[in-house]
Amino acid sequence: MRFGKIALAMALTLLAGGLWAGEPLRVYKGTSSSWSDVILSYQDGRWYKGTSSSWSDVLYTCRDNHWYTGTSSSWSDVVLTYRDSRIYRGTGSSWSDVVLTYRDSRIYRGTSSSWSDVAFTYKDNRLYRGTSSSWSDVMLTFSGKLSPGELMGLVYFLFRAECL
Repeated sequence: MRFGKIALAMALTLLAGGLWAGEPLRVYKGTSSSWSDVILSYQDGRWYKGTSSSWSDVLYTCRDNHWYTGTSSSWSDVVLTYRDSRIYRGTGSSWSDVVLTYRDSRIYRGTSSSWSDVAFTYKDNRLYRGTSSSWSDVMLTFSGKLSPGELMGLVYFLFRAECL
């Protein structure tokens, strides 16, 4: 009987914390964690506008290290591919197709590893501009950890002009 009460208490704790329900990852503007500052939500491989989870609000889909716009996951609709710590255009695999490279918590433009080509730094679930990790340079705050492929695809779509 005691085991049943413990199991029930654990299940209620998980439900209350959103773990069982698959709480979406949220992306906030700057250093905020306010509901009103949510710009994107991520759940089950899909990025949604704001706090929405509506199929019509899907901006990007991320499946098997490939990025698609909208809800598509057709091979012919691949926009980006993540492979070997790099984001490639489309299904490309040559050096000329590399858009971003991830190394040591930094996102570099192209295939560069030069300090001057650092576009963003990802540290403690925050995205900073350039090489900075100063509180004043936080661009985005994430409610959870992203894989390098998820992070770099999102960065590319949100900050395309700064990545090229």
